[in-house]
Amino acid sequence: MGTVSAPSQAGRQPRDFGRKVKVYSGQAAATIEATVTREGEPTLSAELAKKLIGSDRYAWDEKITVQLTPNELIQFNRVLLGHAPAFACEYHGEQRNKSLRLLRLPSEDGWMLVANQPSRSIQVPLRGADLFNVSALALSRLSEQWPQIGVGGMVAILRQIPQQNS
Repeated sequence: MGTVSAPSQAGRQPRDFGRKVKVYSGQAAATIEATVTREGEPTLSAELAKKLIGSDRYAWDEKITVQLTPNELIQFNRVLLGHAPAFACEYHGEQRNKSLRLLRLPSEDGWMLVANQPSRSIQVPLRGADLFNVSALALSRLSEQWPQIGVGGMVAILRQIPQQNS
């Protein structure tokens, strides 16, 4: 079961900058955090780390981190809301060799968040409260980009966007 933490800093950052959702599984963990792009636009970053063998700890020093672009955040939200079957972004990181995917679990009771880097893959399932917390944070970041629309309007717009083939 994951946790949600409040922002550690205030000031001129968007209202939920620094807010985090942590998700733990038997094999790996993820931290989904409210961040801003270099241009100052609200978005999310995902950090995934494998669990150390024979330990309760995770290899956060070997994590894979991917920050979504504002356009990727739109598609990420569509998937979390059930309006698209999957999400994928590629060519992230300084070496442009990281990717992030969100795939429906075969049992259809949640999603699998998958981060990849050459020769490495980390997977963390999102179910129940964890799925709700990640979805709420993702939607709040998108609505931060368009505060005049409101969350209800944002959900209605996301529902109307035609499916893209990726």
